[in-house]
Amino acid sequence: MAHPNGAQLLIIAESTAWLKSLLQLKGYFWHPMCVTNGAQDSKTLDTGCRGEREMRRLRLWVGMLAIGATVPMAGACTHTAQASGDVAPATAIGLRVRNDNFLDMDVYAVSAALATRLGTVTGNSRRNFVLDASMADGQDFRIVATPIGGNGRATTGNISVSPGQLIDFTIGSTLRNSSVIIK
Repeated sequence: MAHPNGAQLLIIAESTAWLKSLLQLKGYFWHPMCVTNGAQDSKTLDTGCRGEREMRRLRLWVGMLAIGATVPMAGACTHTAQASGDVAPATAIGLRVRNDNFLDMDVYAVSAALATRLGTVTGNSRRNFVLDASMADGQDFRIVATPIGGNGRATTGNISVSPGQLIDFTIGSTLRNSSVIIK
């Protein structure tokens, strides 16, 4: 429906509760802010809504306030790039564990029949560890992962590594399918 001066009007369905506050003037629905003092003179209808300028200004202020309030919060949701674990010095041994299993795993370094817990790798994630080079001095050195609250274990078997090398241990979705690569 068009206003006499060409402006488009929005007709609201009668089921809305606030429709009662609308005034019907000459067959058109008008918002009370558009009609000054309830006047139905032709000047108000011909020139359009006198409060239209104020409504636009109010909408602009509300929009600016909304943007001003959300922009600082958007910065709080960003994260800076972080390294996923410790960086191994040249005199240490790096261990990168990728857990393709759904279960969380406790990871141990076993050297000379002594198990040292390194930490936990959650299911379907990866984590880096730094091992002291003295742990791999003997012939009996391996990495073992055991599921938390489950049975079985994934192991690298006996491995021989030197300081500065990286052990890339992948825990398979089935524990017996685990693999190790030394780089």
